[in-house]
Amino acid sequence: MTPDADILRRADAWIAPYWNADHLRRTPDWLRVLAPRTSTAMLLAALTHDIERHFPAPDAPTFDARRGPADPDYRRRHAERSARIVGDWLRGQGVDEQLVHDTTALITVHEDGGWPEADLLQAADSLSFLEVNVDRFLARIPTRQNGLGPDEVRAQFRHMLDRIRVPAARELAHPLYEAVARVDACEGDPRHRRRPNLRGTPVIIEERFTIAAPVADVWAFFLDVPRSSACMPGVDDVEPVDDQGQNYRGRIQVKVGPLKARLRDGGRARRGAAAGAPRPRRPRH
Repeated sequence: MTPDADILRRADAWIAPYWNADHLRRTPDWLRVLAPRTSTAMLLAALTHDIERHFPAPDAPTFDARRGPADPDYRRRHAERSARIVGDWLRGQGVDEQLVHDTTALITVHEDGGWPEADLLQAADSLSFLEVNVDRFLARIPTRQNGLGPDEVRAQFRHMLDRIRVPAARELAHPLYEAVARVDACEGDPRHRRRPNLRGTPVIIEERFTIAAPVADVWAFFLDVPRSSACMPGVDDVEPVDDQGQNYRGRIQVKVGPLKARLRDGGRARRGAAAGAPRPRRPRH
């Protein structure tokens, strides 16, 4: 296991007891969708950005929806406190100070973004929120927990959508935002809460880019399964199990609706054209 994979594994175990760990875990998954070649600092920030809510204390900020979802004082205090807690934990793990700095800098701005990497983190946070947290907010409407009535919940959902600056993330967010239509049904009777039916509403992302490297080098990267598997969302800890480099084992996280599983399994790599061969035809999907 590489040092980067090891600290991510330890961070995942650290945040596991948090009541909203699903949201934290889905954030790096969405980040990998938006930026497959993301950094360890970004993945750590995504996995831990809200962790201060797991540690109640007198200095913990209190969320009050009546102040609006964009309450700057709450957002700042929440992000800064999470960054301090994560920084202390990373140092306790013996992590390089540069990684601590890069991770905490991203957490400090995860609510507002501000530069390309920070905007990606903010977008992944919004996508995970709209995927995981909608039912939590709808459940608070009947009791007005944290000041959340129908108007406040609508405002929160809209804020999480509107703040996204990354175009591809906005496309992914719109089907998830359909959940706002359930606010009125939840106001009077919580039994009316249902997830929207998204069947038949596929999300397609197309992108073309040029890789500034020889064809042989690019093929060599794809054929290096432990390296190229880092670009696959939910896959980690991939390692060969034979000397021929044909059989591998690793972990994969699978999520189907409300069910999520982390599996360890094996696979066999089948190689096609040799490195340096003419570019293959683009597969049809």
